[in-house]
Formats: sequence, C-alpha cells, structure tokens
Amino acid sequence: MSHRTVSAYAGLAAAVLLPAGAAPASAAKKITCSSGTTVLASKDARVFTVTRGQVRRLLACKTGGRKVRRIGLMGRNVPASEFGIERKTLRLTGRYLAYGARACSQEEFCESQVDVVSIRTGKTVLASIATPGAPGDDDFVTDVVLSDRGHVAWISHATVVNDATPIARYVTAKARRTDAGLAPAQLPVTLGTGLDIASTSLALGGGHVYWTQAATARSALLP
Repeated sequence: MSHRTVSAYAGLAAAVLLPAGAAPASAAKKITCSSGTTVLASKDARVFTVTRGQVRRLLACKTGGRKVRRIGLMGRNVPASEFGIERKTLRLTGRYLAYGARACSQEEFCESQVDVVSIRTGKTVLASIATPGAPGDDDFVTDVVLSDRGHVAWISHATVVNDATPIARYVTAKARRTDAGLAPAQLPVTLGTGLDIASTSLALGGGHVYWTQAATARSALLP
C-alpha cells in the first residue's frame, strides 16, 4: 500500500471517529479573546478565565485586540509555591489590572503580593509584598483600589499559620514605575495600621485613598 493510500485511510478513519461538528483537539485548546468566562470588562479590556482540568487561568485582552495576555492562576487550587489570584481583589481600571495573590509552601507557610499588569503590553508594571515587615507566618489581601495611572492601594492582614484571626492589619499604597522605566521602583508606603481598620473599606477619589478605621473615615494621598 502506498504512502498516499495510507494517508487517505487515516483521514477516513479520523472522519469516522470524530463526531459531526466536533473540532480536533488542537483547535479546541486554542484560546482567543472571546474564550472562557468573563470576570471583569470595561470599554478598554476584557478579563476572563479558562479552566483546563483542575487549573483555572486568568487571561485578558484589550478591547478590539486579538492578543491574549496570560495573567496567572486563579484561586487556591494551585501547585505549592505558585501564586493564586484572589477573585475578590481583582480591579480593572483603564488599561491596568490589579490583584492580590497568595502562595503557600508545602510546609504551609504563606505569603501574599499585589501586582498591577498593563493589559496593553502584558507586562507587570508594579509588584509588592502585601505586608512588608509584618509579624506572623501568613497574610491576606482583603481589598484593592487602582487608579487609571496604575497606582494601587490595598488592605492586608497578617496572621499566624493555620489561624485566620488577624494579628495586624495595614493600609498600604505603591506607585508604579514610569512608562519609560527610567524611575526606580518606589517602595510601598504604609498609610495606616491597626486591627480596627475595616477590611473592605477602601475607596479612591481625587488622588486620595479613603478607608474606615475605628468607625471613622480616614484618608491619605495616593503616592
């Protein structure tokens, strides 16, 4: 039997075995800007998730674009030492996406970070440890606000391992580096501390960050 005949039989067998209307596996795996489940959307961008097996990936596309930006893994069902993005911390403003993410080692020591990604370029323009210098073995990001310039503020709390009770709570802010990348990355600035900070009370307006502490409104300039 010739090579051409073998190829013809192989193609016929594939056609018989593949259900009508079904796409080949290679085509089914391709992710486009219309794939998955929308998480956030604006006039500038769409942020969405695609699940493959047990892994849920977070992706983004700018409006009208075709380039899929891979942001990271979602949730806590991620491999040890990999950062999992917390859904409740996702913020989309203009062309920037901010989020809190958490990673735990096999020994169950965990840490959190806050990132800002440019959906236009796919690059991380800001990254920070969530609670620098905090006591405890673990920390969580509970709230995030994001400016249209890519600057960010967040609330986090520190805990001891296997105990979610906060032992310290912080309001922190950080400015992203310039688009030209010429300015050195700024260190995060602590705007407030105390267990009486309301964990989801952040707001942004007029260049200021607002939060509630001891049932009182507080504010500070966003760096």
